[in-house]
Amino acid sequence: MELKYFRLIQTIADEGSIANATERLFLTQSALSHQLRDLEERLGFKVFRRTRNKWELTQEGAELYKLANTLFTAIDEGFSNLKDITVGSKGAIKLSAECQSFFYAIPGFIQKMGILYPEIDIELALGTTHLTISQVLSDEIDICHCYL
Repeated sequence: MELKYFRLIQTIADEGSIANATERLFLTQSALSHQLRDLEERLGFKVFRRTRNKWELTQEGAELYKLANTLFTAIDEGFSNLKDITVGSKGAIKLSAECQSFFYAIPGFIQKMGILYPEIDIELALGTTHLTISQVLSDEIDICHCYL
C-alpha cells in the first residue's frame, strides 16, 4: 500500500470529512474520492462510514489510521535523526590509541565531548596495534593517537 493512501486516511479522519481534507492534501474532492474508492476496492472493505456531514472510521479503518500515525511518526523521527547526523550533532565517533601513555587524556576528551555533543557516542578501541593508521584509512575508526 502506498504512503499516499495512509496520508489520505489520516487526513480525512483528522479533518472529519473528505471535503475538509481537500485543502490539506492539495487535491480536489473528486480526486480524493477516486483515491479512496480505489483503495477500498483493493482492500475489500470500507475504511469510513459516511454520513452527510460526518465520516467515521470503520474498525478496519481505525487500524489503518493507527498504522498511518505510526508510519508517519517513524518517518519524521528518521528524517530528524538524519538531519542531526548530517549537521554533526548526533552519531558516533570511534576513538583509538596505540600507546598507554595517551590513555590518561581519554576521560577528559570524552567528558568535553559529552558536554559539547551530548547526542554523539564515543566508542573506544583500546589496545590496538600498529594497524591504527590502516583502520583510520578504512574508516574503522575516526580518531586515533599513534606514534609514527
